[in-house]
Amino acid sequence: MKNVVRKVIAVLFLIGVYGAYTLVIMKERKDDVGNGIVESSNSVERSNSNGLTPSGNRSAISEIKNLKHHEMSVIESVLDSCYEVNQDVNSGFEDLVTFKTFMAKQLGAYEESSFSWQNIHFESEQGDVFRLRVFMDDAENGEVKRLVLYKEDTDTFPVPVKIDPKDVYNPTPEVIQKYVNGGKVLYDELAESLKFDGGEVFIKKIGGKIKEAQITTPNGVTQCVFN
Repeated sequence: MKNVVRKVIAVLFLIGVYGAYTLVIMKERKDDVGNGIVESSNSVERSNSNGLTPSGNRSAISEIKNLKHHEMSVIESVLDSCYEVNQDVNSGFEDLVTFKTFMAKQLGAYEESSFSWQNIHFESEQGDVFRLRVFMDDAENGEVKRLVLYKEDTDTFPVPVKIDPKDVYNPTPEVIQKYVNGGKVLYDELAESLKFDGGEVFIKKIGGKIKEAQITTPNGVTQCVFN
C-alpha cells in the first residue's frame, strides 16, 4: 500500500514540475511576440513621422517606377516649389513629405516625357528681331514637330520667313541652333509634359528655369506659378 502511495506522489510531483516548465516557456514566447509587435509598431511610427521607409532614407519621389534621374530631379523641384508657393497645397497637407508622398501615389508609374512647344525670340547681328517657334502639328500619321520662323517688321508684326524645307518637320536641336547662331536670345520659352499612368505634370520653362507647372491627377489639378 505504501508503495502505491509513493508512486502516486511521484507522478503528481512530475506533473507539477512539467506544468511549471510549460508556464515559463509560454510566458517567454508571449514576451517575444509582444516585443516583435512593439518593434514593428515603432518602425511604422518612424516611417509615418518622417516619410522614410524602414529600409533607408529615400524620398517618396524615388518610389515612382521607371522615373529616370533627370525627370526625378525635375519632379522633385516642381513639388518642392509648389508646396512653397501654393497656399491650397500648404493648407491641405501636414508637411512637404506628406504632399510629395501623396502626389507620388496619385501619379503612379512614369511613362514618358513629351515636347509641347518652344518659342525663341532673338536679335540678329544686323539688328533684326526674329521669332522662332517649334510646335506639335497634325500630320497623316499623328503629330510631328514643326518649325516656323518669323521676322518682325517696323511695327513689330511677325512676317513669315521661308526656311529650308528639310528643316520644317522634326527639327533637331542642331537645326534650331543653326537659325539662332550669332544672334542674341531675347526670350526662350520651352513647354513639355511628363506623363504617368495616373496623371501628368506640365512644365513651362523660361530662360531655362521652371516658371509654371500644372499637376493633373485623379484627385484634381494643382496649378503653380514661380518667380
